[in-house]
Amino acid sequence: MPKQTVLVTGATGFTGAHAIKKLKQDYHVIGISRSANPNMLRVDLSDQYAVNEMMAKTMPDMILHLAGQNHVEQSWEEPVSTFETNVLATLYLLEAARKHVPNCRIVVVGSALQAEKAYPHPYSFSKSLQANLAKAWGDLYGMQIILAVPCNLIGPGPSTGVCSAIAKQLINEENRDKEKEIQLSNAFATRDYLDVRDAVRAYQMVLEYGEVGIAYEIGSGYYRTLEEVIAEFQKLTPYPINASYLERKKEQVSLNSSIKMNKLGWKPNISFEKSLRDLMEYAKKS
Repeated sequence: MPKQTVLVTGATGFTGAHAIKKLKQDYHVIGISRSANPNMLRVDLSDQYAVNEMMAKTMPDMILHLAGQNHVEQSWEEPVSTFETNVLATLYLLEAARKHVPNCRIVVVGSALQAEKAYPHPYSFSKSLQANLAKAWGDLYGMQIILAVPCNLIGPGPSTGVCSAIAKQLINEENRDKEKEIQLSNAFATRDYLDVRDAVRAYQMVLEYGEVGIAYEIGSGYYRTLEEVIAEFQKLTPYPINASYLERKKEQVSLNSSIKMNKLGWKPNISFEKSLRDLMEYAKKS
């Protein structure tokens, strides 16, 4: 029996590269990206005609939608393109699937920064609209759409997250044999950090077993301040890290819950410490 086909958007991104590697163990995987890559289809998801043509050609059984603009600062500077990338591109993808593969199972990956009101930045608003769009298309057209809501993902790969930024700066300073000097925003900024490889396992479980119309929050369940993150990095270098913070303001933490994921049989396997070690090794090589 031929393998089912999974279409992965944002395939050259941080999470996408890990997803391609994991899903290829069980599926025929087609990766798409705006970047030129000989092993993937080059498709701009903001081009409705191109998306429709791609869907008619690939006819996937499942879709993992990872593509998007995920930089908060960029969303302030370029709000229109952020909405085009996160909202319109998702709409074009879902519409193309509705026309060509209406029974396709689709996982749309949201963000822990999405909100129901009082949006803190354009990025949050765009991801909130994306989540509402996914739910609406599922309800209105009876599509098999599921939402995955991950926390902050870390680990080896080309991430733009805070842990990767810290690791790169540490490696640069280490190469210059200097004391580490790192400036961060808020010492008490508290986040849940999850290894990207654990997140990809969760996405596959949601694709296979997730309940249509449900939003699955995905996290480690452990929250750390930036001060605690720096303390863990300090264990990985013999050089003292001198971290300065713009502020030390207590932060209200919105806890997410992986109870629904636990019911699917998922739990994190990779420790925070291993994620940072692997991340540092990647930073040294890149």
